[in-house]
Amino acid sequence: IPYDTVEKVFKAIGPKLGKWMPFLPDGEVGDRIHWIAHLAYRVFHGHPDVETLERPMTEEGIED
Repeated sequence: IPYDTVEKVFKAIGPKLGKWMPFLPDGEVGDRIHWIAHLAYRVFHGHPDVETLERPMTEEGIED
């Protein structure tokens, strides 16, 4: 959802989806917009049950 604040995200989707979705992420705005990439690099990549099709970028160019 391409809004720049959490408040705008919830105002846009809350009235339409609220009764079906008891929990929602808060929009992942600002610095947290890269949260999914962080999960891919730190959690999913290297997990024995997950096949990496394309290696995620390192965080700030630092390899583990």
